[in-house]
Amino acid sequence: MNQLLLGSNTLTAGIDIKSEQGKTDGQMLLFGTELPTIYDISRDNFAAFIDSHWKIARASLFASFRHDYSNEFKSINTWKLGADYNWSPNIRGYINVGTAFKQPSLYALSNNLIGNMDLEPEEAFNTDLGLEWFVNSSSLSASIFSYEYENLIDFDGQTFALVNRSNIRSAGVEVIVEHELTTQLSMSGHVTYVHTKTQEGALLTGRPEWQAGLTMNYQHNKNLSTSISTTYISDTTATSLHTGTFSVEQLSAYSPFHAALFWQLSDKHLLDLYLTNVFDEQYQTAVGVPGEPQTWGVKYQYVF
Repeated sequence: MNQLLLGSNTLTAGIDIKSEQGKTDGQMLLFGTELPTIYDISRDNFAAFIDSHWKIARASLFASFRHDYSNEFKSINTWKLGADYNWSPNIRGYINVGTAFKQPSLYALSNNLIGNMDLEPEEAFNTDLGLEWFVNSSSLSASIFSYEYENLIDFDGQTFALVNRSNIRSAGVEVIVEHELTTQLSMSGHVTYVHTKTQEGALLTGRPEWQAGLTMNYQHNKNLSTSISTTYISDTTATSLHTGTFSVEQLSAYSPFHAALFWQLSDKHLLDLYLTNVFDEQYQTAVGVPGEPQTWGVKYQYVF
């Protein structure tokens, strides 16, 4: 990678080479039948990219272009354009537009049970627009976004295989807030709403519309602090074959609480105590897959 400085502007160019290999040799028990899980696959990926950053008064501009080539798929070009503007020392606005792609994993291509060697790379057109506000010890950011997908990889319960979905659109809004209530007590939280739809009417699973999180931190002294946090995941549609036939089920919303204590015993010794799922909430992250149970633990770190 090489970088060229032009005053306050930069131009960066480089190449990215990656070699992947996946191999497994085993068996899976399904409905009383042993199925082989054997595959051996590899691929090489090459990419060349160029990025540029420009500053003009209160504005910053960004542009990038990337060319990816794989020995398994066609060449793909992606790009991104972005700009941000400082309205004042406390307010910044930004907008980004671009494209992206993601290759199917080696597992998705080759797994004997749900793999599909005909899968195409996922492609997306992305847009996001946001505003950030900073004052003293508080910050607030809000953004709206839209993603349009082609060849989105999804599990199809009818065929019990991974497939490509087309004409998928996901749009939503996200709000993030951080605030220092006192010199010792601080909080941070976020709320995200995402609505996903497909023109083909395909059933998309595992995509909750609402997600949120809240964390409270209390600094008792310079060496001891505690934290309480919770996450919220709304109702989610899921599919299952656990009865031997295809079924669609609705997973209930859940919001487990977690607590932690962080103690710096000395410059070199750190001790963490944590308790997950404090109230032992019963929930499922997938059909028949329970969420994390109430668990406590201790973590010790020594810094050399």
